Amino acid sequence: MQRRALSSSALSPAARFQQSSAACSRDQGGHGILRGSEEAMQKGYQRTLTVLSRIRNALCKDGLADGGSLKVMLLCGSDLLESFSTPGEWIPDQIRTICKDFGVICIRREGKDVEKIISSSVTLSECRVIMTSLWSLLTTED
Repeated sequence: MQRRALSSSALSPAARFQQSSAACSRDQGGHGILRGSEEAMQKGYQRTLTVLSRIRNALCKDGLADGGSLKVMLLCGSDLLESFSTPGEWIPDQIRTICKDFGVICIRREGKDVEKIISSSVTLSECRVIMTSLWSLLTTED
């Protein structure tokens, strides 16, 4: 499978990292939201499931978290969530694993209807109850 090139409207690595930093700084509830620059700043492509697994395994191995209470989740914009439905872009079994074993937090992007994105995808519809949307925490207009 070939990974498509980022469109000119896609966020730069620095902008993605800045956005994730802003989301983490708003963690007023003490949920222990952490983020790393490695994924946002990488030059090459790695499968998302591989990255999520590596993060979870590293945190448990280093004793920074107990595997039973640790929840590593994918934080993404609704444009990336929408790409889950693009034929050839993602492996459906990996989408299910990401949603069910990790979880997805979706930041609304202007002009994207998250409910419609989810309901128009068989795979995402199967995982609807375990997906989280951040409607008011952070938008790309912030």
